[in-house]
Amino acid sequence: MSAVCRRTVIDYYALPGEIRTELIDGDFYEVPRRGTLHQDIASYLHIIIGRYIFEQGLDMKLYEGSVSVMVACDDYNMVEPDLMIVSDKSMIGGLEIYGAPDFIAEIVSDATRNRDLISKVKLYRDSGVKEYWAIDPAAGNLYKYIFMEGTDKPRVCDFYSFMPVSIFDDRFMVDLSKIRDIIEEHNRIPV
Repeated sequence: MSAVCRRTVIDYYALPGEIRTELIDGDFYEVPRRGTLHQDIASYLHIIIGRYIFEQGLDMKLYEGSVSVMVACDDYNMVEPDLMIVSDKSMIGGLEIYGAPDFIAEIVSDATRNRDLISKVKLYRDSGVKEYWAIDPAAGNLYKYIFMEGTDKPRVCDFYSFMPVSIFDDRFMVDLSKIRDIIEEHNRIPV
């Protein structure tokens, strides 16, 4: 019987700074370069959600990419969500977040599909994330998980409607047609 070698956050911190990776259940996963489509979707969400947080005077922090999160507060998980909202400011460290953000959004790519739609669903649910959006441009769907309601079943929505942000008690809606417009604009860009 062979021993399974699980990586830890100590191994994560020992990596050279130019290597972007996530640690999920003791395994390393490369974080692929984020292309312009990915960045445009993340920026759209950051701008409109950030504006809502600012205009409502909400005591929350919004982060977009490249911030590490020790989401489960254990030795075997460190992720870099594309977008997150944190209301408990005691979780904010100098370089990372220690604990489960209230809201996480991931933009799914071919390279991250299984991780975003399987591994991270379980990790985020078990860690106490309240709401998780997996935005899949290739499939044309948003998978919305509302873990604070005790369900693992996502609400699946195409990019032709509005989606309420549940951590805001559904008082704020994201126009998903804008994501469709971003995808269509990128599809017109010559390769």
